[in-house]
Amino acid sequence: MSAALTAPEAFRFTFDAAPDRHLRAATLLAPDAEPPADPAAFLPTVLADLMHDIGMPNGIAEVGYHAGDIDDLVGGALKTTAPARHRTESRHRRRPRGDLQQLHEPLVIGSVSYGCGANDPG
Repeated sequence: MSAALTAPEAFRFTFDAAPDRHLRAATLLAPDAEPPADPAAFLPTVLADLMHDIGMPNGIAEVGYHAGDIDDLVGGALKTTAPARHRTESRHRRRPRGDLQQLHEPLVIGSVSYGCGANDPG
């Protein structure tokens, strides 16, 4: 579940490393979705909508994490083993502490949002 809960922000974070791949993945996951004005938001939005559809929590705040946990989460992310690093690191973008802090903040404060993509019921 942890990989799924962090995926929208992780993909927003890595967008610049492979924009075409991110856009292609979003299109494959939601072929009828209308791309947003910010292309970096397309895959995160599609993933958040999919997560909502299958009943996943809306970010890690909904599983008990708070703003005070960000430093520990960042520290843990910096210690991860090589197989787990692919989510937040690429040959184009490394994982300095400040970047990882920016990646985790929206997850904890609940700014990951549903309903802005292909599956918007509104």
